[in-house]
Amino acid sequence: MCRRENRPYGLDKREAAASWYNRRSAGAQERRSAGAQERRSAHLCRLRHCLPVAALLSLPLLGALLPQEAKAQTASISVSPTSGNEGAAGSNTVAATVTVSLTSTPSENVAAIICFSGTATERGDYTVINLNNTNELGGRSETRAECTGISYNRILFTGDTSNSFRIQVIGDNTIENDETIVATITSVEGSDLIVNIDSTANSATFTILNDDAPDTTAPTVVDVEYQTPS
Repeated sequence: MCRRENRPYGLDKREAAASWYNRRSAGAQERRSAGAQERRSAHLCRLRHCLPVAALLSLPLLGALLPQEAKAQTASISVSPTSGNEGAAGSNTVAATVTVSLTSTPSENVAAIICFSGTATERGDYTVINLNNTNELGGRSETRAECTGISYNRILFTGDTSNSFRIQVIGDNTIENDETIVATITSVEGSDLIVNIDSTANSATFTILNDDAPDTTAPTVVDVEYQTPS
């Protein structure tokens, strides 16, 4: 004889209802999770579309935060004073100081190429010498294609914003016109730097002033007595 389990009336219905409710709750949870994932994806998509705009808006701020050496720099050249007397023969007068400058401190060595031109002759009317002594400046060349005359290669070392050298005038006693020395920056070389040349200060001119004058001394008169030959 099969024994029937004594279960309260209606229990099977309650269990069926609970099972249905659990399944329904699980489905709702899955749908909520899927919706949340879709919302997150849409949000990320909007961020990706906004990123270029945000990046553009932040460019000024990024530029302000960049190191100075990473920005474009400008090179210029100047001379002081701008003129001086030639001097007498045998004299060598340190007449002027020429300075090559950058607008900010470089993070690596920078080479400025300076061409010399003008009506004065290098090594004839003047020499280019070091700042602290009278030795001729190093880096001299006569073969640079961009220079019609001689050129000098001046190095601005890491941390320097300027490099100076001097012009020494060779005196003479020849009466002549004033002569000019023109120093022009033609290029600035640095492996990773952007260096522009100031178009309003890319050259500097020094004028050698003629200080020779005609000899105004009256000639000496010699009294010569004429004698008749015997």
